[in-house]
Amino acid sequence: MLPCNPREKLLEQKALEDAAKTFGLNMLLTGAPRLGDLLFACPAIDYLMANDAVDRLTVLSYGYAAPILDGLTGEVEHIELPGSSWNPLGKWRLVRTINRRNYDAAIVLDGKKSMRKLLAATNIPLILVETPTAMHKTWQHFASMLRTFPSNGLWNEPEYRTPGIRVTHRAQAWALTRLQQISRPRVAFHVGCRRVGRKKLCLSEVNRTATKLWPVERFMELGRKLIHRFGASIVMVGSGTTEQALADRFAAVLGPACVNAVNWGDSMQTAALLQQSDLLVASDGGILHLGAAVGLKVVAVWGPTPYEIFGPCGSPDKIRVLRKEAACSPCKKRTCDDKVCLRSISAEEALAAAGELMQRQNDKPGSYRDKNDWLFEAPVHPPKDPH
Repeated sequence: MLPCNPREKLLEQKALEDAAKTFGLNMLLTGAPRLGDLLFACPAIDYLMANDAVDRLTVLSYGYAAPILDGLTGEVEHIELPGSSWNPLGKWRLVRTINRRNYDAAIVLDGKKSMRKLLAATNIPLILVETPTAMHKTWQHFASMLRTFPSNGLWNEPEYRTPGIRVTHRAQAWALTRLQQISRPRVAFHVGCRRVGRKKLCLSEVNRTATKLWPVERFMELGRKLIHRFGASIVMVGSGTTEQALADRFAAVLGPACVNAVNWGDSMQTAALLQQSDLLVASDGGILHLGAAVGLKVVAVWGPTPYEIFGPCGSPDKIRVLRKEAACSPCKKRTCDDKVCLRSISAEEALAAAGELMQRQNDKPGSYRDKNDWLFEAPVHPPKDPH
């Protein structure tokens, strides 16, 4: 990896020792701008905040993702990465904001070139660049921090490798109020943004390429089956105008059993909505990882992204991954004509996976188990499946 400027060093303990910066650091963390990236980095951020070497830590990310930082164990500061950060005026404003903080060092997760170019324009004396590996991103980031900032012996390494956030009491109360009239079981759906290009997309939609998303008609079919089998309420979650319009379609087709909760709140409030649900069905994206981070039962419909690097983390008894091998996967295509890896996953398979998580072998037909595995009886008159 070629350095962008002489202040760049590899993220390792020797770089700190050579710079005589090993205690009480004021640090900036970059390279995790979006929700999924930030969740992958949460164990590493928690570790840094508990380490004596770091006095203050600031995270640079998009504003829509930042509220989940309130769910970490330590107090983390935040600088918002604006949508205009890459035009000259936006970049100048962001650089000025960073320079006013007088950071001792900055970390660039995954060695992201865009972040390295941004930091090259700042006055930060030491820029520590992480080298990407074939490990899962959560484990990669955490291992990098262990090597660079040795543990004081109070940390159990495996325990902090799974992203997890604590939903704030305020967000919990808000979610309880919003969902109190919605019957259980509640199954959250994240269908995702169907747009491929970035033009006219809000920041929270930018990275949700259509090649990663399960077909809309499969989600619709699964919604009907869940309503019929469990008497479920479908709660549509997400953000952005495109997802809002798509959720309106689901509500129109599925009827009063479907609730459009898209754009109801920020990332912490979305986490609270998920925490008050019993199951999440989602394609690859930040909402999928957010559900796993709050301990929700998750059915992940996985596409072409390398699963070993970007897959959901959590308890195996709470996660079911639907994934089909294809000759062309993994890939990073922005467009795909057939999406064979996703189209080969049927709604019946997703229903079976949901059933595994929501029922046990001897449970009565139609009954369900919530996220805490408590058993609830079936509705007295389950709705008929018109299809």
